[in-house]
This record gives sequence, structure tokens and C-alpha cells, in this order.
Amino acid sequence: MSYEELTGYLAKLMAAGGSGHNGIQIDWGAIDIGTVRAINHDQMAGLQIADAVASGAFYAVHRSIYGETEVRYLNLMRRLIYRHKGAVSGYGMKFWCTDNDEIKRVLAACADQDSE
Repeated sequence: MSYEELTGYLAKLMAAGGSGHNGIQIDWGAIDIGTVRAINHDQMAGLQIADAVASGAFYAVHRSIYGETEVRYLNLMRRLIYRHKGAVSGYGMKFWCTDNDEIKRVLAACADQDSE
């Protein structure tokens, strides 16, 4: 997502009534769209961590040219994924696909496995 797309998306959410209307619950007092800026990942350690997490999730979801996915990174991070009332989907992870089998496959990689 480009910088312009991100700020446009935030503006769209705000215009849609991001204070609880339409299922959107955002505390706009915590976000100032005017201060959103692009920073190279090498300039901030937090961005490097975010890149590593995003890359692990990306390769767990997107198939390679050989039709394979790599869920091991996502599996290693599963205990760190945010959960709301125990659910990963919706708050910790958002899916833009409509393939329920794929969503279930990815959520299974995120499931807590207390036996380890």
C-alpha cells in the first residue's frame, strides 16, 4: 500500500464515521492523518520488526509460483498475534480473500498449541 493509499484509506474510514458507526471503532484522538509519513525501515527498529512479521504472514498466505506456502514463520509468531476475546481473526489478522479454506488454513497456523 502506498503512502497516498494509506492516508486515503484512513480519511475514508474517518469519513465513514469511525467512531463506532458501520462497525468501525477507531479512537481518532490517537491518530493524526496529517502526521502520517513514510520512513525507510532501516531508520527505525520497530519498522524492521514489522517488516519481519509482515513478511512471515505474507509467505504463509501467498502461494509461490510452485503453489506452495510457508507457514513456519507465522507458526513461530502465533503466540504473539493479538487476540480479541481469544479470536485472531478480525482484530489480530484481517483477511481480504473470500476463500474460507485458505482463511482456515492460515488461522490454524496461528492457533495456540499448549502441548508445546
